[in-house]
Amino acid sequence: MTAKTMTCDHPVKRRKKLIEVAIPLEAINCESVRESYIYKGNPSSVHKWWAQRPFAASRAVLFAQLVDDPSNRVEDFATEQLQDAERNRLFEIIQRLVVWENIHDDNLYTEASKEIRGSFARFCQDNPGLGLDAASLPTFLDPFSGGGTIPVEAQRLGFKVQARDLNPIPVLISKALIDLPHRLASISPVGEYNQFSDSLTQKGDLSALQKDILYYRDRVMEELKETRDALYPELIIEESMLPTGNESWAHYQFVPGQVVRPFAFLWARTVPSPNPGYSHKQIPLLSTFTLSSKKDKEAWIDIVIANGDLNYDIVLGRPVDTQGCKTGLKLKRGGNFRCPLSGDIVTDKYVKDQGMKGLIGLQLLAIVVQNGRNRCYLKPSRQCQEIAFSVGRAWDIETAIPNDKRSMFTPLYGLNTFGSLYTDRQLKGLKSIADKIIKIKDTIKRDAKKKLKLRCDADEISSEYAGLITTYLAFALSKCADYNCSLVTWYTREDRPSHLFTMQTIPMVWDFVELNIFSEIGGSFAKSVEIVASSLSGLPVNVEPGEAFQQSAQALATESSSNQFIISTDPPYYDNIGYSDLSEFFYVWIRYILRDSYPDLLATITTPKHEELVANPYRQIGKMEAEKFFLDGMAKALSGAAEISHPWAPITIYYAFKQSEVKKGEGAAITGWQIFLDALVKSGLKILGTWPLHTERKSRSIGQNVNALASSIVLVCERRSNDALSLSRSEFRRELRSALPEAIKRLESANIAPVDVRQAVIGPGMSIYSQCRSVLNADDSLMSTREALQEIQSVLDECLTKEDGLLDSDTKFALTFFESFGYDERPYGDAEGLALALNVSVEGVSKSGILNASAGKVQLLRRSQLPASWDPSGDARLCIWEATQYLIKRLDEGEAAASALINQLDAVRGHGDLASSCRSLAYRLYNHCEKTKQAEEARAYNGLVIAWPELEKLAAVAASPVQPSLL
Repeated sequence: MTAKTMTCDHPVKRRKKLIEVAIPLEAINCESVRESYIYKGNPSSVHKWWAQRPFAASRAVLFAQLVDDPSNRVEDFATEQLQDAERNRLFEIIQRLVVWENIHDDNLYTEASKEIRGSFARFCQDNPGLGLDAASLPTFLDPFSGGGTIPVEAQRLGFKVQARDLNPIPVLISKALIDLPHRLASISPVGEYNQFSDSLTQKGDLSALQKDILYYRDRVMEELKETRDALYPELIIEESMLPTGNESWAHYQFVPGQVVRPFAFLWARTVPSPNPGYSHKQIPLLSTFTLSSKKDKEAWIDIVIANGDLNYDIVLGRPVDTQGCKTGLKLKRGGNFRCPLSGDIVTDKYVKDQGMKGLIGLQLLAIVVQNGRNRCYLKPSRQCQEIAFSVGRAWDIETAIPNDKRSMFTPLYGLNTFGSLYTDRQLKGLKSIADKIIKIKDTIKRDAKKKLKLRCDADEISSEYAGLITTYLAFALSKCADYNCSLVTWYTREDRPSHLFTMQTIPMVWDFVELNIFSEIGGSFAKSVEIVASSLSGLPVNVEPGEAFQQSAQALATESSSNQFIISTDPPYYDNIGYSDLSEFFYVWIRYILRDSYPDLLATITTPKHEELVANPYRQIGKMEAEKFFLDGMAKALSGAAEISHPWAPITIYYAFKQSEVKKGEGAAITGWQIFLDALVKSGLKILGTWPLHTERKSRSIGQNVNALASSIVLVCERRSNDALSLSRSEFRRELRSALPEAIKRLESANIAPVDVRQAVIGPGMSIYSQCRSVLNADDSLMSTREALQEIQSVLDECLTKEDGLLDSDTKFALTFFESFGYDERPYGDAEGLALALNVSVEGVSKSGILNASAGKVQLLRRSQLPASWDPSGDARLCIWEATQYLIKRLDEGEAAASALINQLDAVRGHGDLASSCRSLAYRLYNHCEKTKQAEEARAYNGLVIAWPELEKLAAVAASPVQPSLL
């Protein structure tokens, strides 16, 4: 047991929890990834938020955070064997808890609750002086509630919950998930079409609430038919609209005069040609000619030049130049294109200049219509062109897009306001729906009041219920805006729109889709409401309503320490995601519809930004200021959390970060991970454990074709003792040498994957560092977090193998990655967690020439992929792994070539005995490859080792001065 002090200085005994010893990582990771493919019925789909934790992982972490480890229940499990058996039983409960299909298994959650309550009962028995009631669990708190995942799971596990956030959008999300539905669902359904008795809805059942959401959606849609017909009128098919080659395509057998309603218009942005001879002509900025890449349903745009004019034909069938069709007129990144008239390069600078002058225009390329189950592409007729440009802009959104050039790219091209991200038709369609949602609130209130007429609080409850339904409808419109702006590309593989937030940026898009918002496909208002309503199916039932309110996490520092909470949270990730800037896109619509329902929460015109705990250089005027702001603010928030955390259980904190190296001082590199650990230690918390969770699917919103987050680190923490002692660096290292071997053994026995061991072992290592008042270097200076991480990795290297301690960080990365995955291509997150543990970046390792990292994938380079001409003396980031691979590559050419490289390596300064290090690494790699039956690789390393004596002889001869001849 560990000792901790509570208010009034009562000594408190806390039993070690399961999460401090071991958790079934593989099961948690597998189910977390699988859950990310489940959209319908998933509460995360109620509204967009970034980097949400999977419900499975949140549920498992909470359970393990609250349940005693058997090693601290010796009265029940006296031997190690009994403790292992009990731990495996608890693992089996977690393995069932993380399965999505079990979320409504009452028996399972009764079993889980029994374990949690049993743990709390033991805490109360161990601490009778605290006067706690074992029947009353502490309240759960998430001070960075975000998408509401963790509070939902705490509620599911039987806790009364609080969700707090600075940003109004997360507060509303939490209200819609943990509060309002559980307080108000018992009065639904209230729609006039229902002639049901009050007994229809059982307490906690949300299905009737879902029916009301869909019912009032239909009422809104019914009132918008005239608007739909005006914005998306039916078209009369003309012969000229049919694509080339349509005769042989059955689903393109349209009859001239046939009436169809478009469900999408496909557009390209245009600029005047930069060639003076064609400057009066608008040229398209087409990033692709492809309309559909579906097999046997291919369609593409063919630009035909006639009399100096551009005409756009639609051709069916596979194009001859597939790659050229795919890339269109795009030349490279940014706004770089080819002018189809002159062949001149249209530079990004030119496009930006035109945008700033308001000279970027639009060209209608194609009309998409539905024919049975098929989507067909038609050429725009004059009638279509007139319809497309017929809508004026009577209303606009004037909120400025934040000037963060790292993630907000449209202002560079003249799109400076959120209103400028919509076409006139999109803006009018969205506003028409928003106005109807506002209007229907009175109808919902009236219907609810009829049902509640005998209740004295009928007016108050009916008003709240109307606010709840309109909140879900507003969420649907917000979701709809994600699919209905001029930054949404057409997904050619599936003939459907993509959506704006595929990454955590507002990108510039050159060709886009304008969806019929009143249609019945994904991204339309009707379908968006269905998704929002279905998301409630994944919520727990028969639970106590939670609380959600707006508060900066730094305000925890002023909260009374008499409030004691169980805390698990997912704070901002240093400088990775600008939540307040991105959420502004949604806030303009949410506030427009709901400000009367939530006047205090939505009082500000824009989302709060200055207190947001993100290192934002454009907001804090420079990187150093941004780092200090994050460090100080996060330390203050975590210090407040430490003061109000309940002594029964540790705090768990999720951290996910795309590791980047930040230059500081004389070229020293620091990382966001290190800065976060600095804040945590500064807050007065100590680290008890770290667990890597690989939770995001390959097509996650912030990882499509980019090197983004693919794993989270769960830190297990508790408040540091007030009487903590200081250690010298040598004592710290001695403590590490004592603790880490047992920790590694425990991790291996828990079946922790080798690639995760380096990250997981930071927990026990940082536990020693963070529980001290300070660790002093030999010159009495304070050891930094960076130095502590280096010491932990150094001792870990000693524990794994004595030879490995001599390796540089890039080689350690390559070695661990190779031992885990070989030369297989892997998701970026597999490398990211490892790089984070070694305090390097994947980008940095890639620069060393041993790794390819692109499009969200990472792969060690095989020797055959290494350039033939390599000079180690000119390599700015030389590492042992790279040198070893080149030695083998040169050995394949002959011993003379390999020995010459040895001499080159010996001449390199600052790397010790580099050649000998290569030989040692070859030994290590040979042993690994032999054990894993990688015969070809084993032979390569074995060959280098066997040839080494001869190579050294040849190298020595070549390096010796030429002796003068006696003849």
